[in-house]
Amino acid sequence: MADFKGTYFHSLDSKSRMVIPAAFRDELGQKFVIMKTLPDDKCLTLYPLDEWAKVKEELDNLPAGEKYRKYYRKVFSRIDDCNMDPQSRVVLKESFREYAGISKNIAVLGSGRKIEIWDEETWLKLQNEEDEFDFDESLVRF
Repeated sequence: MADFKGTYFHSLDSKSRMVIPAAFRDELGQKFVIMKTLPDDKCLTLYPLDEWAKVKEELDNLPAGEKYRKYYRKVFSRIDDCNMDPQSRVVLKESFREYAGISKNIAVLGSGRKIEIWDEETWLKLQNEEDEFDFDESLVRF
């Protein structure tokens, strides 16, 4: 099971490529899935193929019904396969960058079984807002 953790700051190059942080490369693998995150977070999510297989199995086992078909379609219309190049870079397609508001600087976050990619300014603003947020202490298990 993947265990991504930490925050890394990078910039996209002139060809809209990002470098995958060294700490994430082995667990992520050369091939993985990128997703426009649902529902409200304006970030991108990277799943290693083994973790994506688990997510897909959950989606494939949704009950029948129009609501679930719409959800299934929405999820699969927001994903793409990715390949890391020999320099550990991946191209962020324009539609993915636009969705996440990414222009140049990014924050790459380990988030357990997945990796999140945020526009750096958006991420820092969110962090400042969360610092002022009252966490429900009953949710804290560590």
